[in-house]
Amino acid sequence: MIRRISQSLIGISTFLIPFYIFRFDISLFKTNIFEIAVLLSLIACLLQIIKEQNMPKFGSIWLYLFVLAAILAVVFADDKLKALGILKGWFLIPLCYFFTVINSFDIQDYKKLTIPLFCSLLLVSLWAVLQKLGLLQALFYQTQLPELDQYFLAPRRVIGPFDSPNFLAMYILPVAFLTIPIVTFIKTKKARICFFLLYLLPATALLFSGSRSSIIALAAVLIVPTVLYVYKSGNTLLKVGGILTTLVFVGLTVFMVLNPGSRIGSNEARLDIYHYSLQMIGDNWLKGIGLGSYFQVISEFAQDNPSFLKYVLPYALHPHNIFLAMWLNLGLLGLVAFLIIVFRFFIGLAKSYLLENKKASLAPAMAMTAILIHGLFDTTYYKNDLSAVFWLILGFALIIRENNIRSDVAA
Repeated sequence: MIRRISQSLIGISTFLIPFYIFRFDISLFKTNIFEIAVLLSLIACLLQIIKEQNMPKFGSIWLYLFVLAAILAVVFADDKLKALGILKGWFLIPLCYFFTVINSFDIQDYKKLTIPLFCSLLLVSLWAVLQKLGLLQALFYQTQLPELDQYFLAPRRVIGPFDSPNFLAMYILPVAFLTIPIVTFIKTKKARICFFLLYLLPATALLFSGSRSSIIALAAVLIVPTVLYVYKSGNTLLKVGGILTTLVFVGLTVFMVLNPGSRIGSNEARLDIYHYSLQMIGDNWLKGIGLGSYFQVISEFAQDNPSFLKYVLPYALHPHNIFLAMWLNLGLLGLVAFLIIVFRFFIGLAKSYLLENKKASLAPAMAMTAILIHGLFDTTYYKNDLSAVFWLILGFALIIRENNIRSDVAA
């Protein structure tokens, strides 16, 4: 009974991942509905562990070195209160969420979590599409965004419940891949076709976001399995159709990225941000600059560039690259821990798929690949929902890699 309660609360937490936007204060403590749901899940999970007298699972030590780097980064931050808020929302709460997932679900039932995740994906996507159609405007907490008018000008870019179109794309893409295992609950061919048709909604929202980085990541993640599937197929028509579809998709991607009219100013702004970020790393290569200090530090580095300060600085809230962000925010320890976590993640899933035929390994692998490729052009971790999704992917991978359950259950 207590396990069911724990799983239900974790399911609610999973559904609420993108709705951290609904914040409130408890005395002097600032929180949101996602964090409250995670804390309730954690209490239920601990009670479950005590009742079942199980040894709790924690995962790799590198996960905790990663969080330790974040704790140390608070010490080096100029604004300690802001840094503590980031530590809580982007590291400690996601770690608690990860702990509840791996201790309350096993390989037989972890896919239940993809259902509330898929529901939130559809809701966020519908939100964005309705914005594009002009049926839903910015909500109260979005009206203060300085870039809001720019996003809603032609070509209209949607933001969904978030602060920018890129944040919308960074949420939709990995979650779409992560929810694919739901198809295993569907028995008939027609029902499966209907299920995959539902992905047209997040695909449309992704397109309406206008995020070129997400399109690049989507193409990179899909092209390899598509080519392999088409190659193995004995159907000539399918091979021809698959090749043509792949070529059209790659061509569209190249056009969006290289099109001379495709937001040249955005490209130049990113190059400037990368330039100053590398300078900041050169001066702070060991300890980084501390959590939440990026905007202040880059402002100091760009003092002799009035054009950057006027036009680019308002968008320079992060380095627009996940690896630069890890190094700058967490120092060398955080970057190394992150790289090892990612390396072990892919090695573990590759073994599960190749040696044990655990096909469920594909969904988290594709989701993480999307995060990393998109992360070459944006910071796909440093936000409440993005960090939670990252840790959920790690949790799924750990559950799938476990060998104490028959591997064919995951297929």
